[in-house]
Order: sequence, then structure tokens, then C-alpha cells
Amino acid sequence: MAQQQQMVLFRVAHGGVFGQKEAHNLPEINALLAQGWRVVQMSPTSSPSVAVGASTDVYALVALEKD
Repeated sequence: MAQQQQMVLFRVAHGGVFGQKEAHNLPEINALLAQGWRVVQMSPTSSPSVAVGASTDVYALVALEKD
């Protein structure tokens, strides 16, 4: 049986005043790991915003595989 592959974009978004509110999709990724998916590669990156005072969101492209 061929391995299944999936790409997921992990994100941490900082919002609110001084980034006090943080949102992320870690529960979604943890659910996939609980279903037998495994991380085979992770490529971190950051938000494209370069504006002074802009909130910097963090992103990472996560490659998953499952037998």
C-alpha cells in the first residue's frame, strides 16, 4: 500500500493589542498525529509583513505521511 502524504500550514497569529491574543491551529495538527500521521519535514517561515509595528505571524509548512 502506498504512503499517503499531506501538507499542512501551521500558523500562529498574533492579534489584539500588543499581540495579547494568540491563535494557532495546533489542535488540527495534533489530531492528525493522533490518527497515525507523522511529520517528515517542516519548513519554518514568517509573515511577509515588514511594516513597522506590524504583528508578525509565524508560519511553517509541515509535510506529513501515513502508511
